[in-house]
Amino acid sequence: ACYRKRRCLFAVAELLDSRMSGEASSSSGAAAGMTSTAVLTGRKFKFRSELEKQRSQYQPRCPAVLSGGTQLEKIPSLQGRRGEASRFRGGPEVAQDVEKHFPSINFEEGVRFRGASETTAEKSPQLNIGVVLLGDRSPAAGTHNVILGLHKYLEVAHCEGSKLYGFTGGFTDGLAKAQYVVLERSGNHENDISEFLNQGGSDMLGFSKIRPIRDRDCAKIAEVCKGLSLKGLVFICGHAEMSEVIKIASNFQQHQRGVAVVGVFQSPNAGVYYKDFLPVTLGFDSAAAVLSELTCNILLDSSATRRYYHFIRCGSSALTMEVALQGRPTEVICNSELLDTGTTLPGLVTFLVDRIQSRYRDMNKKSGTILLSDRLFEYLPDIDRLRAEISTLHKERPDVFRIQDDAVAALSADSQATLDV
Repeated sequence: ACYRKRRCLFAVAELLDSRMSGEASSSSGAAAGMTSTAVLTGRKFKFRSELEKQRSQYQPRCPAVLSGGTQLEKIPSLQGRRGEASRFRGGPEVAQDVEKHFPSINFEEGVRFRGASETTAEKSPQLNIGVVLLGDRSPAAGTHNVILGLHKYLEVAHCEGSKLYGFTGGFTDGLAKAQYVVLERSGNHENDISEFLNQGGSDMLGFSKIRPIRDRDCAKIAEVCKGLSLKGLVFICGHAEMSEVIKIASNFQQHQRGVAVVGVFQSPNAGVYYKDFLPVTLGFDSAAAVLSELTCNILLDSSATRRYYHFIRCGSSALTMEVALQGRPTEVICNSELLDTGTTLPGLVTFLVDRIQSRYRDMNKKSGTILLSDRLFEYLPDIDRLRAEISTLHKERPDVFRIQDDAVAALSADSQATLDV
């Protein structure tokens, strides 16, 4: 009981201390109802592991176009380069539908960076930028380096008095509630963002999901940006969250908020691909390197024991193929291939059994490694048919599910064969 009382007293003291420090550091945003967090919520680097020490010593290479002065060059027409269908996978109908919902965004023009010398480059005025992390799961590795790159740009571009704000807790607890921290190189271990260089995770700021955006949400975000004098708002998120981010960008453009909304795609599975502008997403290389290392370890173990077959489930088809190129497993089963060939579950099982038997018969090999893409069964046509039949039975004949044999008998012959596998 005494221990619990002491813990409660310590908790109350820490709460009062944090509130007092928060009030002292948020005088500039108090009028707008915003709260500044004095200390980053991420891990503490006072005691580093050897791996963290080695990672922090590596300095990422900066592209030549961003090393000195940088200028933007407009690309007048994206449509003329590849045609209407290249901009939207669904073709002209989808293009018209998207442009109808986002009339203020110009999908015809693009922008690319062009290097400039230090003498010809114009010095930027004061520039305040906000950063938000979004995602259903933890954002991909490399998120911290993006934030550090933004901070370094403000230093290199000679933006006097510029600040980088990080909204802690993503959209729900950060941007929506105006909870932020000023990101800077403070020199101490508790609040120095340079400590996060080359470190994985997303614990510097934290992340959250984003709810469907409405006009009132955009107005509230605009108030936060106005209170902090933001000229840019950067969202690091996946393709699902980016559909909501583009609503914010469209609203800001329509009402001329004066804030540039930028989206940085992150996806370990390379969920977004565009050859000219987005050949690889943030986090794909790190995910491929880690999975390749684990897969190669299992490959060596399999070749040493010569007894077992290992089935390894990777991410998307792109990530699975990248791991396969690094490790060279016995067999690779990709979702995209199943869609093209129309392979069923019995056919897939028969193929793998024949492959294992032929390896033993022809090469006397009793072990191997087989890579599988994630969500493999969702891409099999017979599984889709089985799910559709079960859904129909639930609506039309719910009584048959009281007895398992009756439910199986109510299915078609093909679905019963799939269940037997």
